[in-house]
Amino acid sequence: MRTALIVGISGLAGRSLLETLLNNRNYKKITVFTLRDTKRLKNIHLKRVLVDFSAIENYKVEFEGIDDVFCLLGTEYIVTKDLEDASSFDYDYPIRFAR
Repeated sequence: MRTALIVGISGLAGRSLLETLLNNRNYKKITVFTLRDTKRLKNIHLKRVLVDFSAIENYKVEFEGIDDVFCLLGTEYIVTKDLEDASSFDYDYPIRFAR
């Protein structure tokens, strides 16, 4: 049985991936990193973690035991007027997750 971490579930692809993994018997646990408390996400196999993406180093323990990481971050659904903030979601944060 595998475990997965999904970062970026607010878009269509993220929601679809989450639903697919929750229905896949090969995955026993799915952790979701989210900016907001999404109470609509309820499943026995799901763990929600509220994170500050700019301080991802503070969540190292959440990466332990994870087999697969799916990063679907992007500014398509991020509401911001700050281009530097948008760049962080499109480039900086995904690079930091990969490391």
